[in-house]
Amino acid sequence: MTLHTYYQPGKYSVSLSASNVTGQIITETKQAIIEVFPRPDAEFETKPKLIYIPGGILYTDNRSFNATRFVWDFGDGSTTTEFEPEHKYKEEGFYSVKLIAINQYECADTTIQQNSVKVQKRWAGLNSECLFARAG
Repeated sequence: MTLHTYYQPGKYSVSLSASNVTGQIITETKQAIIEVFPRPDAEFETKPKLIYIPGGILYTDNRSFNATRFVWDFGDGSTTTEFEPEHKYKEEGFYSVKLIAINQYECADTTIQQNSVKVQKRWAGLNSECLFARAG
């Protein structure tokens, strides 16, 4: 069995040649029988990398190309199909953000930024007595 990988979009013809015991070679060609579609490329950035809750917002910068649809997963069970969504986390932790970019041919590419967002409570680690001045 022979395998071939097509790296560029386009229409391709395929030929098969076989020989018999007398050495005669027969070739059969099928014109434009394989069509390779362009592949999307999923790319994005997020900011900020540290979000304080409540109230902090994660902003996305979608840098994908050759794509017409998008599926975002923010690692906390929330998903959206917006182009450049904003997201609010509710719980502390580290979160991975995933983007799937899909083109008009239903070809897809996925990228994940592992543990790219840290979420913590706004006053985490502060003693509440430090927040109030004492009248004296």
